Amino acid sequence: MSLFAGLGEGAAREKITEPARLFRSLPNRHAQFVAPRDIQTEVWKKWYARRTERDLVLKMNTGSGKTVVGLVILLSSLNEGVGPAVYLVPDKQLQDQVLNTARALDISVTTEVDDAGFRRGTSILVVTMAKLVNGLSQFGVRGAANHRRVPIGTIVVDDAHASIPIVENQFSMIVKRDNPSYEPLFRLFSDDLKSQSLSDWTSIASNEGSSVVAVPYWAWIDKLDAAGQILASQADDANNRFTWPLLKANLGICDVAFAPNEVEIALSAPYLDAIPSFADASRRIYMTATLADDSVVASKLGADPLTIVNPVAPEYASDLGDRMILMPIETSSAVKLEHVKEMAVRLSATQNVVVLVPSKFKAQAWSQ
Repeated sequence: MSLFAGLGEGAAREKITEPARLFRSLPNRHAQFVAPRDIQTEVWKKWYARRTERDLVLKMNTGSGKTVVGLVILLSSLNEGVGPAVYLVPDKQLQDQVLNTARALDISVTTEVDDAGFRRGTSILVVTMAKLVNGLSQFGVRGAANHRRVPIGTIVVDDAHASIPIVENQFSMIVKRDNPSYEPLFRLFSDDLKSQSLSDWTSIASNEGSSVVAVPYWAWIDKLDAAGQILASQADDANNRFTWPLLKANLGICDVAFAPNEVEIALSAPYLDAIPSFADASRRIYMTATLADDSVVASKLGADPLTIVNPVAPEYASDLGDRMILMPIETSSAVKLEHVKEMAVRLSATQNVVVLVPSKFKAQAWSQ
């Protein structure tokens, strides 16, 4: 009888799409995942009811089981036929964490774009944001000579707030002074920089100080063809070959600024349509613990602005929200260090208080 006990179990599991049931159906999950937390079940239920919406912001605080929620959402989408599935993380440390959690849950994962299981929709691809969004992306870049598009059905962007600067950097190019393109660019815009500020132009020309001068947009547009020809060599530059392909098609709307040691060319907002796999995904779930300004998910990561005002979040989450940093000594001359010390002592009667100082010498001032 035991020989046949597992037959049909896999097929039944594949048909389950309701996340909480799907979680419980994972046959070989680690003992630490006996049952989902109430907060996970609540978020899954809300997501499942709205899962056909293309973009959703999902808010859960760190430590509430966000990784498990994201993995089961992707597995649910795969079972529903909305694959392939990708779990995006900001760095390799979180990538390892997600992979370990997935394996503990008995969910098939991979880190290879060309993995057959990922392409067939039987494994979840776990990669960093920079792996997906770059000018030589294995997923394909719109307009590239060797253009290919790796189709994606569902994407989870974990720690979306941490991914924003990574994406911004992919649409920003730094040309150092020792780069062969720097001097030709400086000569091309020298008169325009000089008209902005003669003193700053002098600092930049002599490679001294820390002045930064922006190229007027009209000057950039007027000399765009010449600038583009100079910058074309960045396709072979070790530092810029991953960003140049994302900028070259949109040079006309870039911001440009010179400093003594470098010139920066950047888009004010990332153009994620350049990565069709991301832009055309059927479902995109942006998971975040907290954002001071939720609108950046739309302006920087391309989410539908309407989803910002209606996120998926637990009904009761006392630990979910913005953090406020107060700097009393900096904002009022009447406040002295002694006042802050007295306040810390009072707060310590009912709260956990931590004092951070830059050195042991500075710590002596708090010894009493």
